[in-house]
This record gives sequence, C-alpha cells and structure tokens, in this order.
Amino acid sequence: MTDRITLKDRAAHGIPVVSGAASAVPTRKRYTVGVDPGQNVGVAIYDTFERRIDQTRTFTPGEFILWAWDISTDAFQFVVEDCRLIKITGRRIDGETGVNDRKGQNVGMVKGVTGVIIEFLRLRGFTVATVKPRRKKDAEQLKRETGLETRTNQHVRDAIDLCWGVNVVRDEQ
Repeated sequence: MTDRITLKDRAAHGIPVVSGAASAVPTRKRYTVGVDPGQNVGVAIYDTFERRIDQTRTFTPGEFILWAWDISTDAFQFVVEDCRLIKITGRRIDGETGVNDRKGQNVGMVKGVTGVIIEFLRLRGFTVATVKPRRKKDAEQLKRETGLETRTNQHVRDAIDLCWGVNVVRDEQ
C-alpha cells in the first residue's frame, strides 16, 4: 500500500505548499507551458499576456525536471499530453514480434515518463491540466494557426498545439 503525501508532509520535507494544486478558483498566470513527454520532452512556453509563443525547447526528461524545479509556481501553469488517458481497445498483431515488442517498450517508457512529470509538477505546486494526445500537426498547419515562423520538431509542435491560446488552466486532479 502506498501512502499519499499530504500538504503537511510536503511542508515538513521542504516542498513548497502553494495554491496551484489546491486552488478552487483558477487564476491567470503569465505563462502556459505545453509539454509533450517522452524520450525527448517537447516544451513550448505561451505568453498569455502577449499572446505569443515565447520559447520552445526539447529536453531529456531529467533536464526538464531540473528546468521546472527552477521556475516560479506563481508565473507558470502547465498543459501536459497524457497518453495514459487513451483507452486501450485491443491488441494489434501484425506478425512482426520484434516491432511490436519495441513499440510496447516505447509506449511503456512514455507512460512512465508522463506519470513522473505530472506527479513532479503537481508536487512542486504547479497547476497542471492533462489532455489526451491529439492528431499531429505538420509545420505548415502550425504556421497557419499560430504565425510561428521558427523551425520546429514534432515534439515542440505538439507542445505548441497544447498551450496555444490557453490562458487559464484548471487542475482536474
């Protein structure tokens, strides 16, 4: 049996106790961060006041956690793509076990990384919304919707799609 960490435990261990996760009324933060977890974590930072993408980056999961540890819970809120929200409907067998085994391992790794990132952000005191993965957008679609001219990879495009136009995040924990 796993014990849940209470707010009292968090304070005792020096983990900041802030209003982000427990707040009943969501407030507008300066930045909304879109996060596409995986072996490479795509991150896009949307400035809710200026209504533009402020920065994009790709991290390893460890680098992302170190980066998120150093930013302010007062200014940032997160929207994280959570592949664990996809309902598994059945098993596809295509006769190539090696390919299926590799895909299964990658999916398991992404689910694990996603869970760790979401739990870390919430324990750190950030407001975090999770969303199901959406259909991927190519560079042209993203450019039409956002006007962003910067060259991006698929991880960053997914992160931009998550945070673009999101001013207030509700933590549905």
